Amino acid sequence: MKTYYCRDGCCPVKIKTYRPTPRYFNRNYRKAGVFIYDPQKDRVLLVQSRGHLWGPPKGTLNIGEQERHCAVREVKEETGLDISSDDFTKAVKIRNRAIYYYLEMDTCDIEVQEGMEDNDANGITWIKMDCLENAISDGNIVLNHYAKIAFHKLMDRKFPKSNWTLVRRKKK
Repeated sequence: MKTYYCRDGCCPVKIKTYRPTPRYFNRNYRKAGVFIYDPQKDRVLLVQSRGHLWGPPKGTLNIGEQERHCAVREVKEETGLDISSDDFTKAVKIRNRAIYYYLEMDTCDIEVQEGMEDNDANGITWIKMDCLENAISDGNIVLNHYAKIAFHKLMDRKFPKSNWTLVRRKKK
C-alpha cells in the first residue's frame, strides 16, 4: 500500500496495487452507495474502484436486496466503516440506475479493505473539497459519472461556480 498526499500535503490518499480478478461486470445492474461528508472538516470520503475512477463507496445490488441495505454493505466492504441506514438524511436517484444516500459523519481512520471477496476498491481517502478540486484539475483524481451527478445534486449549494461538478451530457 502506498500513501500519496494532495497538493497541499494535508489529505492522505491510500492506494494499493490493483490486481484484477477475472469476473464479469455488467454495467446494467442497479447500484447503491453513500455520499459521506464531514461538514466540520469539509472532507468527503472517496474510493478508487478497480484501479481507475473515484467516487463515493457504491456497488451492485444483490438479487432481492434493498437499496439501503446494499449501500450499508458496500460501505462496510470498501471502507470497513459500520454505518446505519437510519442516519441517511437525503438521497439522489440517477436515471433509475443508481442511488446515493447522503450521510454526515466525522472523519475517521480508514484503510482499503483487503481480503473481502467482493471488494473492488483499491484506493481510499478523506479529501478536503478544495484539495479534491485541485486533484481533479491536476488530473490525479478522475470522478466516475455517477459521482459527478451526486456532487452536483448534493453539494451544488457549496460549489455553485465549480465547473468540475457540472455533468457533461452526451448529445443524441
